[in-house]
Amino acid sequence: MGARPSSFKQGGGFLNGVDGVISDYTWTDEFNGKPFEAGKIKGSDGKSIDKPHSLNLALSVRVDGADEDTTTTIKAAGDFDAYEVSEDGHVLTAADGGECNISANSATGKLLASLIQAGFPETLFSDNEDSIDLTPMVGTRVRFIQRTDVQRTKDFGKQKGKDGKLYDRKDLVIDNVYDLPGAAEAPSKGKGTKAPVKGAKGKPAAEPSFDVTDFAGPTLKSVLDAKGGTIEKPKLGMAVLGFLMKNKKLDSDQRDEIRNWLTDDDNLATLVEEGLITFNKKKGQIALAESDEEA
Repeated sequence: MGARPSSFKQGGGFLNGVDGVISDYTWTDEFNGKPFEAGKIKGSDGKSIDKPHSLNLALSVRVDGADEDTTTTIKAAGDFDAYEVSEDGHVLTAADGGECNISANSATGKLLASLIQAGFPETLFSDNEDSIDLTPMVGTRVRFIQRTDVQRTKDFGKQKGKDGKLYDRKDLVIDNVYDLPGAAEAPSKGKGTKAPVKGAKGKPAAEPSFDVTDFAGPTLKSVLDAKGGTIEKPKLGMAVLGFLMKNKKLDSDQRDEIRNWLTDDDNLATLVEEGLITFNKKKGQIALAESDEEA
């Protein structure tokens, strides 16, 4: 199935309303840092049952303004023994080999699906069906919220909090993607420039020129083609950056310059004049011009 959430099997107050960077994660059977211990627990019918040995995702987040990471445990599957975890904790495979999968309805499945829905390019994850490696999401800056699961609350009732009060059952999900990995790592130098490369006798070699307008139009056309011809303005910046991340010839500064250029209304107006797109500023809708679509 790979790490892409669209391939996950379909089935059945922490980090709420905060922004932060996904700093690390680990596939584990620990819960909140405590190793799993076999034992008995009370089932929903009141009878004693074996404690489930679950697979969890320990997600670490550096909340904006914090000096250290916060880690939360999110359930991924009910049978840890059905999986193998790599030594670094990042890669999940099936214990019996072959296809590796988790449920889209698991807490982890919902979190990862929301990451994609919020703007993270799913193509950055591997489509290898035999493993799940979430490393590409590390370094992504996002907004976390707690979303009420109406159906689960209806089916299983409200949860009792530490304060003894009853609360709706909620899932940790991502509401917005602000920056992809590496977006904040660009060195503080002029936009669209690269560090000098030494040439003969130690002299700086001539650098290829970079003109953002050479890339802006073709990039926007490719993004719109991938989106079926239209896109909402608020989603444009992340879509552009996701597309440009595949171009290894561009550095972080150049990608940012193209994205910033394309999200400027005056620049979009220029592309409208050139006949590439239409831009309904009131509705925030950008579309390929009809003449371009018919060509």
